[in-house]
Amino acid sequence: MFFEREKEEQLSRVTEVQRLQAQQADAALEEFKRQVELNSEKVYAEMKQQIVELRLEHEQEKTHLFQQHNAEKDCLVRDHEREIEKLEKQLRAAMAEHESKTQECRKRDGQGRAGTEARTSGPQHVPQLPVEEMVMADDPDGS
Repeated sequence: MFFEREKEEQLSRVTEVQRLQAQQADAALEEFKRQVELNSEKVYAEMKQQIVELRLEHEQEKTHLFQQHNAEKDCLVRDHEREIEKLEKQLRAAMAEHESKTQECRKRDGQGRAGTEARTSGPQHVPQLPVEEMVMADDPDGS
């Protein structure tokens, strides 16, 4: 009986140790699950923050590119406007020169006519050539 009692006590101690180990294992498993849950939430929050930052960065880059494009476009527009102004100035100068030469020619033609009219005033007879002779006179090759 002594051995049986000792065996029962030993069995009882072993059972108690196993029960405590099982409780510790359950507690460790629960702690592990809790840590995994916390880490999952932390990882999810970090990923969400990274997505927000990437979106913000994308919008900033898009805004920067849009501003850069507008600046380049404005520069091209200013260049074209300067070129147009330059060409308009050249055109005005050419037109003024043309107008000046035209007036000069008219003035010379007017003086020439006045002199010619003064010299040719009075009755003069200008012989008329037949049409065939006028055509031949205009075309020196006779073709």
